[in-house]
Amino acid sequence: MNGWGDLEGRRVTNVKLGDGVVVRVEPTEDPQNPYVLIHFADDHEAERRFRLNTLRNKQFFDILVSEDGSKVEDAANEEHQAVGGADVPAKVREKRESTIRRIGQARGIRTLIHFTRYGSLRSILDNGLLDRRTLEGWPETTRPGFNDDKRLDGYPEAICLSISFPNYRMFYKYSNENRAEWVVLLLDSSILWKLNCAFFDENAACTTAKALPLAHRKKATALNRMFASGQTTRRTDLNIPRNYPTHPEAEVLVFESIPTAYIDQVCFYTEAARRKWIDNNADITPPTTCVNRRYFRPRKDWHAWSPNREDTHSYSPPGEEIPF
Repeated sequence: MNGWGDLEGRRVTNVKLGDGVVVRVEPTEDPQNPYVLIHFADDHEAERRFRLNTLRNKQFFDILVSEDGSKVEDAANEEHQAVGGADVPAKVREKRESTIRRIGQARGIRTLIHFTRYGSLRSILDNGLLDRRTLEGWPETTRPGFNDDKRLDGYPEAICLSISFPNYRMFYKYSNENRAEWVVLLLDSSILWKLNCAFFDENAACTTAKALPLAHRKKATALNRMFASGQTTRRTDLNIPRNYPTHPEAEVLVFESIPTAYIDQVCFYTEAARRKWIDNNADITPPTTCVNRRYFRPRKDWHAWSPNREDTHSYSPPGEEIPF
């Protein structure tokens, strides 16, 4: 069956039916097109039966994934997930962009997140979001402060974004002393397919993230992997929205500047901070501004990622505090 038998036990996700698992694969007269029987956790049917080509050709599944999140397709199709860039054939690049757009739409991804210091906002709105390497070339008098002194991910030429919700663990570390001195930028999700992005299913600085070549991180398969269950964490147990990556520190690295046109909204922590900024920058028209403390708080599944999560069942975060 050309290896399709090893699909059994793999996790899959469907736009309408949700998360499921492949129960078994049954051969047909066409060894390249077996029946795939799938059980969905939230489906009243015991299992559903599909021809593999039906799933692939009609794009019934947003992506068929394995336990580790990798796409279940022939290696020959990998060329369609090639890295974007000027040196990539136009048809291949268009295929990649289309696939990433489809994943984003299927997941309901509308917003990318970037948090920054209050004092850096004017520079961002004047120049767009720029990478650290570019900013380090600026004169010290105009150079903004950096959140990460060491940039352990090894990509100073990239801009860090999150999908749908901030990396609250890192954001808390930086903003805990005075959250009013920080803002959260909400950016258009089309960045995912229009700009040169790499997708990390956990923090880009961790050892396992560095084990996979960057070129593979720029494939559509890597974006989908951000929503797969982990080795020790089942996504269905987290009860998080479909547009949240599984790991709270998952991130998107953008390897080019991000024009201000992609910034949809600026969220402040207090109305006083928002009004002060507007009054001090009356010479420009900023994007829509708001006060939204939700983005300054932990994600709803924070307890699942706590170092002492066995003790967190009786604890809820008091007020604005983040429990770690």
